[in-house]
Amino acid sequence: MLKIYEENQLNNENISYLTKKSVKNNQYNAKISQFVENLFEIYRYSKSIIRDSFKLVEKKALNSFYYNSSKSESVLSQCQEILELIKQKASFIVFRDNFIKSFEKLSLLSRKILYLKYIKARQVEEIAKVLKLSVRTYFRRLQDAEIAFAKAYTTLALS
Repeated sequence: MLKIYEENQLNNENISYLTKKSVKNNQYNAKISQFVENLFEIYRYSKSIIRDSFKLVEKKALNSFYYNSSKSESVLSQCQEILELIKQKASFIVFRDNFIKSFEKLSLLSRKILYLKYIKARQVEEIAKVLKLSVRTYFRRLQDAEIAFAKAYTTLALS
């Protein structure tokens, strides 16, 4: 999950550029769609990652028997590890905050579409039926929602 998160962080600038293009191109849309899918996947696991990183920092800091620490490890290296864990935790907290703020900026329909697709993992036909849209209209609205979400997220993440 951390690898996907780091790759998405590197892609923020590229996606920001793609979302500024007014031309709807399938190649660009596929990249934006994958970016949004990755953001939702990271979001799904970020709460448990934050919780687990807190436990790991606590165990490392207390040098409890849960953390497998070698006797030869210096205090400085232990402090560096703790700081690195805290930085990772902080970056996930910032990610969650940016994700939620970006999601809240979307229209109600866009939020419903993305929520049903990425959080609830509903099928296309089911989402279209729930939202009273044709399947074709659903795909157009999905594309618009993904672009709007990617724009909102990259704007926040790059600021």
